[in-house]
Amino acid sequence: MEVRQRVFHNIRMNAQRNFAQGKKMVDSIMGISPDTINILPRHTETITGFYNTVAPVPSELVSSLNLTGTPNFRQAHNQLIKRYLASDNTYLFLTGNPGIGKTTAIVDFIIEHKDEGFLFFYVSPRKQVNLDIIEKFKNREDGKLVDDGIFAINSDSNLIQDNFGELSVAYTSNKYEKDFTLGDVRFLNSNNMERISHRKNRLAQITDDTLKDMGTKNKGVLNSICQGLYHLIADQKHNQIIATSSIQSLRKTERGDTLKHLEKILSDAYNTKEDKVLTERMRNISGRIKHLFIMIDEITGDEGGAEFLQGIKKIVNKYQLSDQNNGFNTKIIVADASIVDKNVISQHLKDGSPQPNKIYFRRAESHIQPISVECFEFANKNAILINTNTYPAKSLTINYQIIVESCRFNNQSRLKNKSDLEKKCQEQLFKDIRELLTKDNVEQFIVYIQNKSKLSELIVKFSRS
Repeated sequence: MEVRQRVFHNIRMNAQRNFAQGKKMVDSIMGISPDTINILPRHTETITGFYNTVAPVPSELVSSLNLTGTPNFRQAHNQLIKRYLASDNTYLFLTGNPGIGKTTAIVDFIIEHKDEGFLFFYVSPRKQVNLDIIEKFKNREDGKLVDDGIFAINSDSNLIQDNFGELSVAYTSNKYEKDFTLGDVRFLNSNNMERISHRKNRLAQITDDTLKDMGTKNKGVLNSICQGLYHLIADQKHNQIIATSSIQSLRKTERGDTLKHLEKILSDAYNTKEDKVLTERMRNISGRIKHLFIMIDEITGDEGGAEFLQGIKKIVNKYQLSDQNNGFNTKIIVADASIVDKNVISQHLKDGSPQPNKIYFRRAESHIQPISVECFEFANKNAILINTNTYPAKSLTINYQIIVESCRFNNQSRLKNKSDLEKKCQEQLFKDIRELLTKDNVEQFIVYIQNKSKLSELIVKFSRS
């Protein structure tokens, strides 16, 4: 009991120190009524003192980072990313607030160097974000890709199932319109949304009066993407290639995992029997496709993120993709808001074992800069970390609405299976949203709920109110 009280005391003291008027908030929590649901008084704090995303970079940082002109932080971030994409560093770690322009800077660099040829393989936990990447390569005026030579592919399990479970990708191109086949991969025009589903019959007749569900044996998403990339490169007609996939396409199988399919992409330049790279063939590919960028975005957003990076590391080493003799400008780009320094990267990302979704944090240095560059070694290769600590506003006001259900517990009792706590939270959220809707000075607000069923309940409730 004494140890428990000490731990509890430390939590109270830390909360008091880390929140504005923290003692008042802690006292309200400590004063909750037992055996009921408590809706505590709303606690508000305003955070200031940070740099705005569009504020000018201080002159001393412009000088120390060798920036050009008088950039704001977003422009400085863009300059640094482009600089190190052209450097001899293999790994590029990017962190910063959403909207700072991490992916935009990479797309800008690729478009500026598109005539040198590129393969941009983008991976993230969110399917819609993956599709949005392709949109970044399009003109706003006509919706077409910025170059007729660009060929983009993506895939998903539904697309594969709808094509008899065979290797299938959806493609975007200015030059091609019809569906076609390369090797054993079916390329389907993404603009043709009204497709006839061709799914395998799962039922097999065992006897005259017996049917058995045989399940499905579909080709995987990552397999389809990697086979598609292999055939596009081998065809030698496509030198500006974009591929997107989700981290969730990583699957464990009886023979290992689906990351093995990554080896297919450049397999024509590798002698498996002698276990060596065919340098001349590799140079032939890099002569057409100079820039090889593989980006894992929101790496902590899925438990397979670090494992995916581990698979990429193995491919880089096996195929010697960072060896300048092979001619590629190879960049493994890792982006996430919580990889704030090289110690976090070294501690959590060098090991490829699966990890639950998480946000990494550690005590900040006393004199942390709003924009910084760190050089270090990762996986025995040169690495760069670009960190931008800004926020796109002058101040941030946070309102905490704490709702606590207090239940007496002992070793003989069980936790209640049913509780009205979620219902109370939904009611409070509905009340807050309705209040915001009545305010004339609120032009826009975003409701973020990770529980999709709860979000659907709110939508239905507002549609009826």
